[in-house]
Amino acid sequence: MRPYLVNARVAGALFIAATALSLINSALIRPLLAAPDYLTAISLDPGRVTAGAFVQVLTGLSCAGIAVALYPALRRHAEALSVGAVALRTVEGLLYIVSALGALLLVAIAQRPDRSAAALAGDLLLTLRDSASLIGIIAAYIGCSLYYLAMALSRVVPRWLALWGLASTTLGVVAAVGVFCGAITLLSPIQIVVNLPIFLNELVLAGWLLVKGFAIAPTTTTQGTQQPVTAASR
Repeated sequence: MRPYLVNARVAGALFIAATALSLINSALIRPLLAAPDYLTAISLDPGRVTAGAFVQVLTGLSCAGIAVALYPALRRHAEALSVGAVALRTVEGLLYIVSALGALLLVAIAQRPDRSAAALAGDLLLTLRDSASLIGIIAAYIGCSLYYLAMALSRVVPRWLALWGLASTTLGVVAAVGVFCGAITLLSPIQIVVNLPIFLNELVLAGWLLVKGFAIAPTTTTQGTQQPVTAASR
């Protein structure tokens, strides 16, 4: 069996799961939050927002799990980069959970009869939710850049695939910072187009990891010298 094949397949499955869950979360919640009277829209369909918040929690856990699954293979070649990727993608996951809690609080506020006070609290929670998600996205792109760099240096996947990912995350960071600074609207056509390269890259990388795994040779250390581990010696 290829070394770290289980890790590769888990990471590949989590790439697909995180992408699918993110799309589901956006489809469930975004139309309601984008409505002119979003509190009324939420009050008419609270279950949809609750379901979206639950999916967002799963998204955060999946994103953190990707870096954790990649870590054992990548740490052999670039431990500092691998640790940084795990840390940043864990921060991403935690911020997505904060964003999900914001959505759940919006459901509670939408049920209040005093709409003037609810509107103010709702606006603050909506800002908190969007800001947490956006900072989480920035952390995700930087974390992804770290493990793509580790992949490019170690060649555990084809270098063209790692460099494609590195270029895509750089574009993503620029777009996310643009949204954070107000130069680009959140989920605007510009941001969506800029994010297409990383969307496609992660699907291709997921397929590669599921089918081929990592291109590394297992080694062990004997008297300070690394020697190949053969099937007979394992």
